[in-house]
Amino acid sequence: MSERLPKEFRLSGLTKTDRLFRLGQSLKAWPFKLVYLLEPAAGPALPQVLFSVPKRQHKRATERNLIRRRCREAYRKQVRLHLLPAVQTRGQALLLAFIYTGGKTSVSAADLEKKLSGALKRLALELAPPSQNTGAEPAPN
Repeated sequence: MSERLPKEFRLSGLTKTDRLFRLGQSLKAWPFKLVYLLEPAAGPALPQVLFSVPKRQHKRATERNLIRRRCREAYRKQVRLHLLPAVQTRGQALLLAFIYTGGKTSVSAADLEKKLSGALKRLALELAPPSQNTGAEPAPN
């Protein structure tokens, strides 16, 4: 099997990206800001993702590319474990954007993988139906 993130998992296209940032909800999990949008799907859908590293904090393209590569690799390793089951039980397509907000501080690949794993777990909890959330408050009578 290839060690790359398959094309089916990558978010591309201006219309989908625009819809994600216009209608999506956000969630902060340092060093990331996640923007996500659930859409109705015709068949089984995979979560589609994009990664963004702002030029404002990382002026050199090599730094931005390194962070993006590390994020994609961490996502590839963790997505089947944490996020894929939550998305498939909902039966909806998930559009997802990871925006790196770590500032100028450099984060090692291992730390980045841990942080991204935590962010995916948090997102999976957000996507779980209310009856499955353990920390959800009961409905008022």
